[in-house]
Amino acid sequence: MPQSAQTAQPSPPAPAPAPRRVADATRERLLSAAAHLFSERGFVATSMRAVTQAAGVSVSAANYHFGSKQALLEAVCEHHIALLNARRLAALDAVADRFATSAPPLEEVLRAFLGPLFEPSDPGLQQCSRAIAARLYSDPPEVAWELRETLFGPLRLRMLALVARALPEADPAQLGLALQFTVGAMVHSVSGNLEPVSGAAGSASNDAWTVELMIDYCAAGMRAVATRTALGGTR
Repeated sequence: MPQSAQTAQPSPPAPAPAPRRVADATRERLLSAAAHLFSERGFVATSMRAVTQAAGVSVSAANYHFGSKQALLEAVCEHHIALLNARRLAALDAVADRFATSAPPLEEVLRAFLGPLFEPSDPGLQQCSRAIAARLYSDPPEVAWELRETLFGPLRLRMLALVARALPEADPAQLGLALQFTVGAMVHSVSGNLEPVSGAAGSASNDAWTVELMIDYCAAGMRAVATRTALGGTR
């Protein structure tokens, strides 16, 4: 006897097996503990044992999930910085699209590069991500250089291309140095070491004020580099 055709209903996904859920939870605890310790102490001063103690797991569990402290550092940086970099690249692409047939304003380029670091988000997560990014520029080069290049290389090249369009009279090599100075100002600002300034119009704890002032400061420096280049390296 034929049965009435019925629309097949998808079966609900089966819950993850208990061992898998435990493994995932262990991995997340290790990432969270490592992120906070790396941001506070730096990579060299943080031992794998300190991470496992903070996470409440064994060293063997950490080795199972990551294999080494370097691999754990890479996983932490990818977790905290990949999304931030995606936002910065998207902001730079938006500026390039808006000014596809003309030189983009330097301030707009800098705002796309710096602004996402200061956008409102979960305060604890944002501060941790900032501190980790800063550590990649302050920890010893033999530890952080390759990872820094992997994470920030494409962003730096995109930024340099737009700065060169904004300041076409400047020598590209000089602009590369000016961008390093800009990154230095950025790292200091996000490292938690920005001191309050008596009588300042804003507050160092006010992110919107900080980023706008930093844009003004870095734009003036980059324009000074372009001017020096146009004058043949002299004032």
